[in-house]
Amino acid sequence: MGRIYSFAFSGSAETAATGLMELANAADRIALVHEIGLSQLLDFADAEEEMLLLNIKKGITTGTAGSAATEVQFDAGDAAPGAAGQYSQGTSTAGSLIQSIYWNIRIPFQHIYTPETRPVLGPSEKFVVELATAPADSITFGGYMIWEELGT
Repeated sequence: MGRIYSFAFSGSAETAATGLMELANAADRIALVHEIGLSQLLDFADAEEEMLLLNIKKGITTGTAGSAATEVQFDAGDAAPGAAGQYSQGTSTAGSLIQSIYWNIRIPFQHIYTPETRPVLGPSEKFVVELATAPADSITFGGYMIWEELGT
């Protein structure tokens, strides 16, 4: 087993289709994505309910307007991660679409990959959770990603 890391973000207000979070793998490692989660802060009434499309991609080129996340090692004795987390980074292009999921924003979204279905990122490969449809109004998002690094 490799080393386990995570990053989290909150307070990301979005009004358009955009990349919600990204993991950019290190040039000298393999990374396995274990879990992703999203929630929102403002829209809870029946009239505010929305179904938004999440696209999960890897091996992509992403926008450059994002905010750097703070990566955290689960074991305090582990080295710092090689991968870098980012959120609210703009739309992505190319790459492989792994999953397309409609998300009811009134319910937190959590996806835990089984060992057989964990996305594997090669050296320098990126993994993105993208909001593929624009929300009806501004929505403030929070989320997290947990991954494992091999070859550290």
